[in-house]
Amino acid sequence: MQDTIKAKNVPAHGLQVTQASDVTSENIELNADAVIIGSGAGGAIAAYELAKAGKKVVVLEAGPYVPSEKFTEMMAVSMDQLYADQGGQANSAGDISILQGACVGGSTVVNAALCFRTPDYYLDRWAKEFGLTNLTPKVMRPYFEKVEANLGISPNKAFETSPGAQLLKSGMKRLNLPEGNAVRNIRNCAMTGFCFAGCKSDRKQSML
Repeated sequence: MQDTIKAKNVPAHGLQVTQASDVTSENIELNADAVIIGSGAGGAIAAYELAKAGKKVVVLEAGPYVPSEKFTEMMAVSMDQLYADQGGQANSAGDISILQGACVGGSTVVNAALCFRTPDYYLDRWAKEFGLTNLTPKVMRPYFEKVEANLGISPNKAFETSPGAQLLKSGMKRLNLPEGNAVRNIRNCAMTGFCFAGCKSDRKQSML
């Protein structure tokens, strides 16, 4: 038996979401031009571009849909609510924790909003090792610039830099290491410090 499930409309964010709990039939039938697996940094942008081009897009996400107004800003709750394996993932040796988002928006919902372009070193390496010679810095530049404009990616301002970061900067200067400045996908940061628990104010421009 096949049944067509009507997606629930979520007015706060304009998303049409069908959660697993909404599916009551053994089979469902959805019509789409494209199916995107995962709603994180890669999947969401692919879905956005396809939808913008007029395609019907279905995005499949293993994690739950948690709108920002439901973020608790309590790390223990967020670990259970937004993270893969409740934040318990690690590498095979078990000595490095791997904090990965498992929710609509993926890891962009729970990261520190740090965004940087793929370094030229890796673009060159991919060309040599995998034949991806079309992914040159020159070719990729307009795509990077488009994403940066859409997500408000810009360098940290002086008041957004912590005393600890300033201390590191001084140390790097003494060691003659090149200084850097973090660039983040955020607009008018409220400086709440809850990046890893989800941005309740929606100032972080995550894929959610």
